[in-house]
Amino acid sequence: MSTLRVTDLHASYGPMKVLHGVSFNVGDGQVTALLGPNGAGKTTALRAICGTVRSSGTIELDGEVLAQRSATRMARLGVAHVPEGRGTFGEFTVLENLRLGGYSRKDSLDESIEQVFDWFPRLRERMTQVAGSLSGGEQQMLAIARALLLRPRLLLLDEPSQGLAPTVTADVYRILRDLQQSLGTTILVVEQNARAALRLADQAFVLESGRLVLGGPASEIAADESVRRSYLGY
Repeated sequence: MSTLRVTDLHASYGPMKVLHGVSFNVGDGQVTALLGPNGAGKTTALRAICGTVRSSGTIELDGEVLAQRSATRMARLGVAHVPEGRGTFGEFTVLENLRLGGYSRKDSLDESIEQVFDWFPRLRERMTQVAGSLSGGEQQMLAIARALLLRPRLLLLDEPSQGLAPTVTADVYRILRDLQQSLGTTILVVEQNARAALRLADQAFVLESGRLVLGGPASEIAADESVRRSYLGY
């Protein structure tokens, strides 16, 4: 069963067309990586799914066609989006950011926040620190933690390793792997760091100039040297 099915997706910014008929599936409980060089259309694909950029095509979530999409509606449907650049509130503390992340919850957040702190112990240590003073890796962890407080069935991650040192990237991806295995959350991750994403993913799709050029099991794509050199840059 597919949690997300994207069919013939086109997207543009004004007169500039970015995506040209992209189609892919995100399997239930799996990690799917959307890869490609800068300008390939990866971030635009996530924005189109969330309804924040003009697009056409069909988006299905658990078999339901979503004709009207917006960030608010997608959140209510259980889709959490961690955008490029992290999107935390820099003037608020870590704890305040987490409480804002769970604003739509009707139950008590305290237990869930404690669970988040168990997953991200560094955030517990910095719970009273303002988010703007955190390191890049800590801000990324905070952004992911905020998204998890929505209890998403689908987590969309846009360039989670951007600007991070390799050791911090490894930490972030290790936590994502642990979370996916313990919670069974379906994850769609957009990455330029193909090596890191392929280690985490079950399947991967490669975009080039707004078109899908390749898709398959992540292990096969990672093992194909010609694919890595031609499309993934390593």
